[in-house]
Amino acid sequence: MLRDGFEEAVARNLYAQGEEVVVWVMLQLAVLAHQKASQSCEVSPPGAIPVYQKEPSRKRCRKPGAKLGHSGSLRPPPEKITRQESHRLECESR
Repeated sequence: MLRDGFEEAVARNLYAQGEEVVVWVMLQLAVLAHQKASQSCEVSPPGAIPVYQKEPSRKRCRKPGAKLGHSGSLRPPPEKITRQESHRLECESR
């Protein structure tokens, strides 16, 4: 058995019925293959609009970031510094 219940014996029976039957079956298979290929090419769901058909998005009205005149927020400094360390990056010179 090949696929979807289509066996070799069925194919031989169609061939024995003549050229017209074989040509008709081949044309029907080509139509089905084309339909299946065109259905699998859909990338978006049926209700979605493809990106190339959408209007460009609205531009931003304001500049992003902190606004002028507003005080910044910082982490408060520690009450007591218990130790201070100095870190140096060791690099190999060639």
